[in-house]
Amino acid sequence: MNPIPDIIGVPSPRLFSTHHSYHGLPESLKHCGRQSVYITRNPRDCIVSFWHFMKKFSYHGLENLSFEETFERFCEEYWKVSKEMPERVMFLTYEEMIADTKDVVKRVAAFLGRPVEEEKEVEKIVEICSFEKLSNLEVNKSEEKTSKRRYPNSVFFRKGAVGDWMNHLTPEMIERLDHITQQKLQGSGFDFRLD
Repeated sequence: MNPIPDIIGVPSPRLFSTHHSYHGLPESLKHCGRQSVYITRNPRDCIVSFWHFMKKFSYHGLENLSFEETFERFCEEYWKVSKEMPERVMFLTYEEMIADTKDVVKRVAAFLGRPVEEEKEVEKIVEICSFEKLSNLEVNKSEEKTSKRRYPNSVFFRKGAVGDWMNHLTPEMIERLDHITQQKLQGSGFDFRLD
């Protein structure tokens, strides 16, 4: 069974979400000329979120990894940032989405060719897409596993907060992760706000 659904029959415009990296996408999606919105997080919060996700993810013993072991894996598998196709890939950070959600909604809508001008419409989108609303949808609260996934939707939701890394990372971990982040992003023109 192919884990990637057949999307040919879905009418346009289509909107899909994934947790896969760009390199994990099928080649047909990478070169089809469609637009993508890529959202990333401050690496400090990302590692904490990833660790809590792994603790819920009872698959191949990953739920038993200590925070330190998870940190090591995360640092070894760090991603690269690309700015090759700005007209097709919009790069956002979770932190900027939290800081000014309305502005991000307007920018994403304009990028996708569906500008939203009415303030009431923007507010409605912000409400519908809020962490609180999405995490409380019955489908996302369910602990039910499906035939396609060995884990429930609830594993994707925890706090939705910025800055929880302060409760988990040691000063040594912060220094190492900051060094890796600066090294990997050097020359990319992108700089995470690490405070």
